[in-house]
Parts: sequence; structure tokens; C-alpha cells
Amino acid sequence: MNRSRCACVFPSPSEQELATIPGSAPGTALRVYVEPGDEGYVRLQQLAYDTGTGWYVQKSFILPGEMLKALLPELRKADCLIPKTGAASSASRSIPYMRLCQDDQSTSDAELRRA
Repeated sequence: MNRSRCACVFPSPSEQELATIPGSAPGTALRVYVEPGDEGYVRLQQLAYDTGTGWYVQKSFILPGEMLKALLPELRKADCLIPKTGAASSASRSIPYMRLCQDDQSTSDAELRRA
């Protein structure tokens, strides 16, 4: 029997969904969960949509509460450095890490880095 080396991580019964944020690329989203309390954490799930499968989790990240406190000021700095653009221009951008596997693969890595 082939066993995975990674243990499965199941949500806590007290984990709460805060938001599901649509991604800038069609068929993508980011879901945010929180486990409140002293030993709390934030779970981020990168979601994608496929016509055959529906919505599914591509990646899941857990941020411990103490890491979240250190990360928030850095995210605020990043927010200040990224220009605010209209919804039309941001929706048309190609973000490589938010693409589905079935997306057109004709775009080279160099073209993606220039985008």
C-alpha cells in the first residue's frame, strides 16, 4: 500500500468561513477561514473552477495567528506599492499562478513574466 507522507489536515469544528473573494482571472477565487482564539490560525484556499469538476481547492495554506500579526503590515505595504486600477484592466490580466490546467498553454513563461 502506498501511503502519503503528509498527514491530512481537517478543519476544526469551530473554524469559520470569513469570505470567498473572486479572483482576478475568471474561474478563480480565494476562500478565507479563521480559527478564533489564542491558538488561532487563518486558512487560505486557492480555488479554481472546471466545467467537469466544478469548484475545487488547488492549494491550501495555514497561517498561525502569530505569523498573521507579522504578515499584515507587509501586506499593507504591498497594497500601497501595487497601483489601483479599474476592474476591467485587472480582469484582463493573465496571472500565471491563477490559471487553470486547461487554459491555453501557448503563452510562454517569458511572456507571462512580462505581463
